[in-house]
Amino acid sequence: MNEPTLKKAMDTLEFLSQDREARRLYEEQQKFLHDEAFALEWATENSSSQFKCNVKVE
Repeated sequence: MNEPTLKKAMDTLEFLSQDREARRLYEEQQKFLHDEAFALEWATENSSSQFKCNVKVE
């Protein structure tokens, strides 16, 4: 990992450890991003499965 990325992570961690409201908002945002990524992955997997089931062989 390069140093600027590590510094940014450390700065974020320090900021969040000092401000409860900021940490709560950050955690909500991270949960939303995680849930959105999971939903997109699930939809992609299930839509391709559904497509395969609906294809008619003639």
